[in-house]
Amino acid sequence: MIFSASAPSLSLLVVLCFLLVLMTEQAHGFTQTSSSSSSTHDRSSCTQDSHYLPATRTITTPARLSCRISISLSVTSKEEEQQEDSSATILSAKAKALQEKAEQLRAEIAALQDSKDQVQETQRQELQLQLDQQEAYMQHYSGEIPILKPDGAIVMEQVQFPPLVSFVPKEEENEESNTNENGQQSFPSEILVCEAPLPLGMILGQERAERNAMIVVDEVLEDSNAAVVAGIQEGDILRACTSCKMEMEQPTWQLLVGGIGRPKTVRFMFGTDDQPLETVLEALGANRMDPEARPVVLVVERPNKASEQ
Repeated sequence: MIFSASAPSLSLLVVLCFLLVLMTEQAHGFTQTSSSSSSTHDRSSCTQDSHYLPATRTITTPARLSCRISISLSVTSKEEEQQEDSSATILSAKAKALQEKAEQLRAEIAALQDSKDQVQETQRQELQLQLDQQEAYMQHYSGEIPILKPDGAIVMEQVQFPPLVSFVPKEEENEESNTNENGQQSFPSEILVCEAPLPLGMILGQERAERNAMIVVDEVLEDSNAAVVAGIQEGDILRACTSCKMEMEQPTWQLLVGGIGRPKTVRFMFGTDDQPLETVLEALGANRMDPEARPVVLVVERPNKASEQ
């Protein structure tokens, strides 16, 4: 009975003894660890620094590790920012250089375009000047004369007569011979269209007996129709004149029955270039056949005084 009543106390006593032993062992272990650490520290102080450094490196706390990581991250971020700044500076310099090059190229293109436009404008002006000169030449050496059409109608048309008079011989010709004092185009002669009734009262001549010789007015009688009415002067070159000829008119009914038709006088312009003097005189005299007795139309080329000199 006594043994059974003290059993819980005995168990408690055993537990307390076990705890006491355990605490004693822990205290003994801590003492040994402290002594070993102190002895190790004393020994390491007598050795080289290389034995000390590894011991200090092995001791790393979380706070120190986080500090190192933050420092490395800050250094890396600064380097990245510096690299980005240097890259931005380089790109800005390249962009500025490219912009300057583009401006230079645009200026060169604009200069080339202006030069091209100037050349084209100069060519256009030269071409226009040539066209104007040709137009003035054609207008100057043309005259409106009556033209006989195939149907028998007479129509007034502008006809051009190439000049037969030149300024000076070709070996003495220069570029300034076709311009006057005002810089305008001048001509060695002019074409005049005039009318005068018969008789004309002028004497025609031909310098040579060749077919291409010019028909020239050698003399104009004073108070004659040629001088007073037509204004013909000595030295004028006769280029064309009206003439008349007889033609047989055949109506359709006469052609059907075989008739010969009836005579009809027609008036036409006769060109005197490359014609002998006798043919020209006959053409002028044929104007007497005109049943309407119309004035004779004369086309003359009058040399300028400069060309005569």
